[in-house]
Amino acid sequence: MEPAAYRPVTVSLGSVTDIQESVQDHHEAVEVDGQVLIVRCTGTPTGCTDGWRGRTCQEECVAGTFGANCDNTCHCQSGECNRFTGTCTGDTTDCMSGWRDSSCHQECGARTFGANCDNTCHCQSGECDKFTGICTGNTTDCMRGWRGSSCHQECGARTFGANCDNTCHCQSGECDRLTGTCTGRTTDCTSGWTGSICQEECGARTFGANCDNTCHCQSGECDRLTGTCTGRTTDCTSGWTGSICQEALLTTAPEEVTKGSLSITISWPAWNGDNNARDPPVVGYIPYHKNTLAAKWIPGSSDPVQTLNFTFSDLTPDTNYSFRVTVVREGKGEGSTSPELVVKTTCAVPSSPTNLTLETFEGEQDRLTISWQMPSSQDIKCSSGVTQMTLYYSNNMEQGSEVSEVITDVSNTYTFNVSLEEGEYTFQLSMTTAGGESSKSQPIYHSITGEYNFP
Repeated sequence: MEPAAYRPVTVSLGSVTDIQESVQDHHEAVEVDGQVLIVRCTGTPTGCTDGWRGRTCQEECVAGTFGANCDNTCHCQSGECNRFTGTCTGDTTDCMSGWRDSSCHQECGARTFGANCDNTCHCQSGECDKFTGICTGNTTDCMRGWRGSSCHQECGARTFGANCDNTCHCQSGECDRLTGTCTGRTTDCTSGWTGSICQEECGARTFGANCDNTCHCQSGECDRLTGTCTGRTTDCTSGWTGSICQEALLTTAPEEVTKGSLSITISWPAWNGDNNARDPPVVGYIPYHKNTLAAKWIPGSSDPVQTLNFTFSDLTPDTNYSFRVTVVREGKGEGSTSPELVVKTTCAVPSSPTNLTLETFEGEQDRLTISWQMPSSQDIKCSSGVTQMTLYYSNNMEQGSEVSEVITDVSNTYTFNVSLEEGEYTFQLSMTTAGGESSKSQPIYHSITGEYNFP
């Protein structure tokens, strides 16, 4: 390779031939006026060509250097490079941290660092050390979504924002690492948190997911996660009950409206617990009843009742029944049950006496022994039993002549001893219990004549 120019240097090394043998082919030794000269590269540019160095450009570049005069340092991970071009050689061609390009001779540009400058620095300042990636400039904080000493690690699960310092409070457990917006199966917040990115704690008297629930505590304070009442008392406000005061409650028992032997009608006041826009509205009520001696409560309706009263039918006469009511709120279902009301059905109206017969006393047409058959206590269906019998009789020849006579001895016979005028008479009998008076029995007839005829 020819140098650009020559300049003489005087040396005393012997003959021209000796000197020429000691230099490379691209240099020249000459004799001028008896002096031995070695030519060196001069001109523009000056210095050795790529891959060479030394005063006479006779020395190859040492490891880790390349180019003209070997002035360039190769920044190769292997520590080896082509002495002419700087291209990395060895077991890897990657550049060392802070360097890039085919010869690893260019420093990393803005916002890049590391081997081959392959890494991006996510620093708020926009500046980082080209070797380590550590943030420099007016702040060492990472940009949103990144963390670590060199801001090169993405935020892990449940974290987001600058330096990943913020915690996601999302039910799904997933959020956007930059903004914190909830992602995944639901965008709802976990208990105790609210806001567009679930970063706001529940305020006073609110708790639960998205802070959607209202505390109904007398103290006005509750745990923002669970709703458990705190403060001076853990009692609920009026109209609420349950471990966290979230069950709507009618505080008074229902009232009796009407009752019969087979049905009872009850009523109750409208629920008036304290509530606000966060509390789901009342959609109705479910009344319950049971035989007081039974264990199982039976709903009067499978769907919420919209009115404030309800009639229970198909009951058993002369039986105690218990009644209570629950409040149903939209999306929350039934609350706790109200206090109980106990009402006893009336006795059933008894059936008429049967097998009514008459017998006269000898020689006395208007003195009669009246007999009948009493029903069984099971048929009577009244714990008070039969309280009286009533005998009805009338002269068939005289309209409106019916007379009644109360029989307090409720055995199955009665002696009738009333002076009757001549004529044909109809006799009927009724039976009375606490449930009322039965209808009249089948009639029987008896004649009174002026002349007595023995039966």
